[in-house]
Amino acid sequence: MLNKITHFKSSVWYALLRLGAFLFLPFVFYLIPISYQDKFGSICLIKRVTGMECWGCGSRHAFYSIMNLDFLKAWQHNKLSFIVFPVLIYLWFKYVIKEYKNVSSLLTRKDNPHRAV
Repeated sequence: MLNKITHFKSSVWYALLRLGAFLFLPFVFYLIPISYQDKFGSICLIKRVTGMECWGCGSRHAFYSIMNLDFLKAWQHNKLSFIVFPVLIYLWFKYVIKEYKNVSSLLTRKDNPHRAV
């Protein structure tokens, strides 16, 4: 059983699944309206326990506003989002490029049965 899991994690399909999921994730976040997300209240543990806002409160609204190019609203929700959002974008691109290279190397391996000749 463990051998099957290890084999699957080193397969082309698993690498493509990871890459596809990571490429799709920001679009899912963007497509879910903020009004729908607000129905569930704050997800911040600090705010729920203490009632006080932490440094991350408002980040979800701020990121959504930045993606909609409403920078004034993003600034009002959370000023730190202008630092955190570019860092997250950088890390996202870095991971996507790493996964793409991983998929490419798996596809060009000589022992790969899915390799294009």
